[in-house]
Amino acid sequence: MKRKTLSVLLSAVTVLVLLTYAVAAEKMSAAGFAEYCRSAAANDIIAALAAGSVMSQQAWFNAAYSNQDPQVLRVLLDTGRKAGVNLLNATNKYGWTALMSATRSNKNPEVAKFLIQAGADVDYTTPEGVNALSLINFVRRKLPGRIEIERMLIRASARYRK
Repeated sequence: MKRKTLSVLLSAVTVLVLLTYAVAAEKMSAAGFAEYCRSAAANDIIAALAAGSVMSQQAWFNAAYSNQDPQVLRVLLDTGRKAGVNLLNATNKYGWTALMSATRSNKNPEVAKFLIQAGADVDYTTPEGVNALSLINFVRRKLPGRIEIERMLIRASARYRK
């Protein structure tokens, strides 16, 4: 009997937690959701989107910049595609792609790996001559996995710039 009571209690808590996410997500503006994407888990992003949160390019770039879960980028990329928007090679206000942001700042090399495998333009170069591979030299000693990312970019035909 105690197990059944515990099971019902855990189910109720789970539903309450999901409802809490849904209520919070309904109130998220595009800017709020974009900030949320910096660190939220993939399931939380899915719940927020299902509850009506507003997807934006900024959410995509924030996730690439600092969210260490490649599944979050997969969810956002799929959401964009369903809306008819290809975020993979979109650029932010600085002219950087998500791959460039991930290469420069994300602490999990699996995020850059996901973007490369998803078909990101590995050789996209800003008007200033900056690309993902050139950013490797800037952060080589600062973030883990940079040598692995450099090799992936070179195998994918990226060329050094600047």
